[in-house]
Amino acid sequence: MMERRVRGGLTLGTLVLTLLSGCATSGQPSVAANSPSGSSAASAAPSGPALAHLAGQLVFDHVANHLVSIWTDDDTGGDRLFPQITDEQEKASWSFDGTALTFDQLTGAGARILRSDLGAAPAPITTGCVAPECLEDGFSALSPDGTKLAFRRLLGSTEPTGSRIVIADASGANPILMPSLPWSEGEYKSPRWSPDGAFIVVALEAHTDAGGDISGSTLFVIDMADGSLRQLTPDGLSAAAPDWSESGVIVFGTDPGQADADTKDLYVIAPDGSGMRNVTDGSAVAGSATTPRWIPGTDQIVFSHITSETTADIWVINADGTDAAQVTATGGLDLYPAVSPT
Repeated sequence: MMERRVRGGLTLGTLVLTLLSGCATSGQPSVAANSPSGSSAASAAPSGPALAHLAGQLVFDHVANHLVSIWTDDDTGGDRLFPQITDEQEKASWSFDGTALTFDQLTGAGARILRSDLGAAPAPITTGCVAPECLEDGFSALSPDGTKLAFRRLLGSTEPTGSRIVIADASGANPILMPSLPWSEGEYKSPRWSPDGAFIVVALEAHTDAGGDISGSTLFVIDMADGSLRQLTPDGLSAAAPDWSESGVIVFGTDPGQADADTKDLYVIAPDGSGMRNVTDGSAVAGSATTPRWIPGTDQIVFSHITSETTADIWVINADGTDAAQVTATGGLDLYPAVSPT
């Protein structure tokens, strides 16, 4: 079983959109170059599989030796690692217009959210998370119009006591705190906006006790008009890591902290809870399919394909379950992919 959260202390990459120059060096993982959406072209990575090409810029978490950094590909076809800073970073999320990324920066004191606009150095946008009231901020998502930021806040001092969803201005100012959830009951994760900004879908990971042992995960929809919470997925699916398409369909997988080599699938569902169906069925993509994101402007889904406790690659699949194809072959754990609008 994979660890729920990864921490470490080595120097890792920062999130600056000016990529390192030069070609990939020996020993770097293989990442496919981009090509127009729908292209069937693929190039063979050295000593690895033929990898699919994506439109837009792909970013994803790369976990090696229990340390997290954000990797990317660009249209030159070379592998790129964002320049380094003295903290880990993870869970990058593109703005709806593709001009900015927000991401979690993990420090010894917890985690905060940073933003990097095109051509600019990253800057913190949440600074109000201070013990003993708050442990960390993370799982960020900018609203469709770019004016609001949704994220998950862990409450507590040295150990979590609860979690809540926070809605703030895009700068992090004027936070609106949604009702908190006691840690003994569960933890909020992965808020994602509806295309019109009127709703947020969020995963609620249920706990069995104050120690945070996981008993399952369920999706809920928050109505931004009144803050009400409505259950979306049935109990028992371990539904997590949702994402809302431009047409209003929600895709979800399983929490990577719960996923292992046993088969776990991707699903799509309508916002009213109807029409839930499998995207993967355990045979087209052997292993665990998790952390899916829609590729903007397409009916394709990019996701993490976990085959062991130490190996996960990024894959892409059509929403109807056809044409599954591998995108990365790093030899490590690649999670939380996100593709920019083109």
